[in-house]
Amino acid sequence: MKNLLPEQNKPLKDHIKVNRKGITFLLCLSIAVLFWLLNALSKYYNTTVPISIKYINMPASKAVSNDLPNLINGLIRARGYRLLSYKFTPFNDTLELDIASLVLTGNDSMNYIVTSQITEKLSQQIKGNIKLLEINPDTLFFYFSNSASKMIPVKPNISLKFEGQYRLAKAITYTPESILVTGNANV
Repeated sequence: MKNLLPEQNKPLKDHIKVNRKGITFLLCLSIAVLFWLLNALSKYYNTTVPISIKYINMPASKAVSNDLPNLINGLIRARGYRLLSYKFTPFNDTLELDIASLVLTGNDSMNYIVTSQITEKLSQQIKGNIKLLEINPDTLFFYFSNSASKMIPVKPNISLKFEGQYRLAKAITYTPESILVTGNANV
């Protein structure tokens, strides 16, 4: 009865057989995958990414009547390493579009610019070895109207109620007393 299960008394290493061919195969496969990945990431790829945009130097005497896009889609070209790092740390730079330096097409109230004309200017603002190839939408529209400014007094809406024995020690002060509001004169 004791000899029916003789393997139970053997050490654990005798139960596990090491297959040297299998380990060698997995090691070679891992090295091949590593070199393939390095080779694939060294090539250039194109991909579309959302890019935040800020408009600066708007005409002082004009107000923008339409909603300008804050995000544009940019087709970028970069090495796989750079695109992979982008996936882990997204492109968070805000590109600035200087309206005063652009030649807008149209009349006084409605202007537009074809984005292919500004692709190079925006591409120069991108850090790293990334080239901006194309921007979507292909046209940005600017609806301008005459602007007007007005000083508006700030009137705080405060209602205080105190419990029995408590009072206000001195008058409430607030800053600023007025603000300058600029916008469309037709509104």
